[in-house]
Amino acid sequence: MQVDPEKYPKVSSFTRMASLSGRFLSGVSAQVLISLDVMNYRDLNYITLTAQILATVWALWLPSVKYGIYFHRKTSLTDSVQTETNLQINRPTHDQESKKGFKKNFLDASTLIIHHSYVAYRKSKVIIWSLLYASVLALYMQVQTYVQLLWKEMQSDSDSTMIYNGAVEAATTLFGAGGAYIASMWGPNPVPVFVTGLQGGLLFMATYPGNIYLSYVGYILVGVMFHYTITLASAQVAGQLSDDGCFGLIFGINTLIGTGLQSLLTFVLISENALELPIVSQIYAIIIQSAKISAGTYYGSKDTALCDRQTGRWLNEWTVRERRLRNSPVGTLWKLRYAPLTLCAHNESETRPFHSGMVSPPKSERETDIKVKGTRPFHRSYS
Repeated sequence: MQVDPEKYPKVSSFTRMASLSGRFLSGVSAQVLISLDVMNYRDLNYITLTAQILATVWALWLPSVKYGIYFHRKTSLTDSVQTETNLQINRPTHDQESKKGFKKNFLDASTLIIHHSYVAYRKSKVIIWSLLYASVLALYMQVQTYVQLLWKEMQSDSDSTMIYNGAVEAATTLFGAGGAYIASMWGPNPVPVFVTGLQGGLLFMATYPGNIYLSYVGYILVGVMFHYTITLASAQVAGQLSDDGCFGLIFGINTLIGTGLQSLLTFVLISENALELPIVSQIYAIIIQSAKISAGTYYGSKDTALCDRQTGRWLNEWTVRERRLRNSPVGTLWKLRYAPLTLCAHNESETRPFHSGMVSPPKSERETDIKVKGTRPFHRSYS
């Protein structure tokens, strides 16, 4: 199914909302079963194992896919059918054909994967949002993995005997679905610098006071911020991909990088050969990483600058000011037509970089004097 680029935020948010709905039901059922003393934590693992087995059996009964994006492509199958129709005197054996076909399909798929990856990651905007996607995913997975240990430590120092961990997980997924929906409804989607920084502050609120209920609230809000950021990053990356078939590849690579970063972070924080930090210090380390991601996202967004949509050239600082003046009510008296301005991500293959201290371009690139009937000639200066 092909989706228009302007609908990527809604599609991304609805997809994430669907997956979060299942996690919401899981959290609610776990909390109810534990609260009513119907099951213990070990019995809940049996339910999880049964659900995994049923999902596997269900997947086996799904209809097979005839064509794939990289393997068993429709074009290669059509070519093989056309080849079969041609009569050949020296026809190879079936084993030779299968080996040759497998090798050709493997090489074609590998070439296409490398090509799609190169075309996608050569765009700086894809790199920026992919790094944000992977790093935020890694930090949130780290929080999810060890927040139960943090709560257990807080509950041991508390007088309360009731545990609401399952209800908090359910509320996190429910409000997280709301955060994903907000990401699709927000008009000019900003770079989530403040959202990422706010996550670090909420983690601090969930850890430092030592209050279990404040920790619950902070964790829920962190989940909302995460699902908002990850949905926004997914939509931004998808909007930059030109080939519809490479969406799964790029998001798979980003997820792989995220899980790899999470594994590396786990090794550094808890390994005996590394820091071996206690659980509270681990959360503090995650807070520091959130601040770094927020700063990196902010400075990464500075790579975008105003450029001419028609010519693709980066505009000089004085040119930008001049065009803003021309588009003002006073500037309309000249009735000059200029190409509209838009935010363009830096791409070295298409445009040249721009910064405020750039020297004047060569004379060949300077614009000529603009003469309009009824007005004096106007000369644009880059100095």
